[in-house]
Amino acid sequence: MSEPLSNEEAYCVLEPIFVAARGFFVAYCKKLGLDAKGIEKTRFECSPEMHDTERHFAGTTLDGRKVICAPEMADLPEDTVSAIMAHEFGHVVDHQFPAHFVVIDGKLVFLGDVEPSNPRAEQARIARMRQWNKRTSHEIEVIADLIAQAAIGSRIGYSGKCMLQGLNRGVPRPEGLR
Repeated sequence: MSEPLSNEEAYCVLEPIFVAARGFFVAYCKKLGLDAKGIEKTRFECSPEMHDTERHFAGTTLDGRKVICAPEMADLPEDTVSAIMAHEFGHVVDHQFPAHFVVIDGKLVFLGDVEPSNPRAEQARIARMRQWNKRTSHEIEVIADLIAQAAIGSRIGYSGKCMLQGLNRGVPRPEGLR
């Protein structure tokens, strides 16, 4: 058994995967007509404090400007690392473009911006934000998976005893998974 990777070594392993994932999400946002400058500026950090449970390897700041990964994530299979990174970028997009995506009958629907020429544009924007803020933690996690799927073209599923993400394998995110 080898020694665990240091924070700096883990950063060197994970950062190229972060950069590749960011490229997929920048392209996806541009395809939707969204300004991807915020996604392009999203930063990456490795922090030992991130690994607080056996299935918690990464997180995204609430403003969507930073993805933070535990160094232990570098020891996971590449498929799992890629799926976790894609999931986190799903949060990045959701946070940077609030109320632009909804799930209807299990499918991701892109709503885009409220048309400013609409006389009720401000009311529509406020109503959308109210709904966005009322989402459950499960709904927030599912939408991150669906945004990731739309951006990378692979389904995010959950498997194994810790129910970690994987690409095109496992089950949809189980209700109540933390």
